[in-house]
Amino acid sequence: MITQVHNYTQPAAGTGAQPPVPGYAFSYDPQDPSNTHDTYESVPPAPRAAIYVLSTEYKPRSGYPDLIPLYLMTKNKTGGHDHLLATPATMAVLHNSGGYDLWTIQGYIYQPCTPEPACIPPFAEKLWRKCKTADNDCATFLESERGAFEAASYTAVQPSTSNAVLGYAYAAGDSDGDGLPDALELVIGTRKDAADSDGDGISDAVEFPLAGVPVSDPCYGGTLGASLCPGDRIFANGFE
Repeated sequence: MITQVHNYTQPAAGTGAQPPVPGYAFSYDPQDPSNTHDTYESVPPAPRAAIYVLSTEYKPRSGYPDLIPLYLMTKNKTGGHDHLLATPATMAVLHNSGGYDLWTIQGYIYQPCTPEPACIPPFAEKLWRKCKTADNDCATFLESERGAFEAASYTAVQPSTSNAVLGYAYAAGDSDGDGLPDALELVIGTRKDAADSDGDGISDAVEFPLAGVPVSDPCYGGTLGASLCPGDRIFANGFE
């Protein structure tokens, strides 16, 4: 989520369309009108994401599948570059046989488990990687997006002997409009159908902002406190 003038801009429409990330904006330095050489700091586009992953290797609930890292890999191709996401199981093959180079870790996803769908964490979806052979291009997408990608000829598995399902991640969305993605609320245990999970009169996004330092526990307050919140109290002392 770095913004610079030449960086890739996520698609807002069509296959792989990515909705804006709620509650977050790219930081930037306003352009200095007195400096004619300062041309890079215009207002950036809204950050977008169709898939949400976890930021650490620690799973949010003990009964969920273990987490595995998700790495960004890239290779040059005619007319540009192909970027794909890979887990440790296929990184070596993608590099040695596919010509992809490793960039950096992007986050963590739940590893494949059995039996499906019972073992998949609530509201998480299968995360697929499939390729369009004619364009020498690969894409990573959620189960809810699979129909559109396969209709666009993303059907080949690469490496051919690998599992097309990388694991499980969360879809985009902000059901209660509180500025916190549903994925974050599912992980921390707040309600995704109420902007104030514990009924204390303060929005979840104020108590536990997407980007910033939490100021209080969104699951501990009000007259009923955590009884309204599906998760446990996040902080033992209410954080306050």
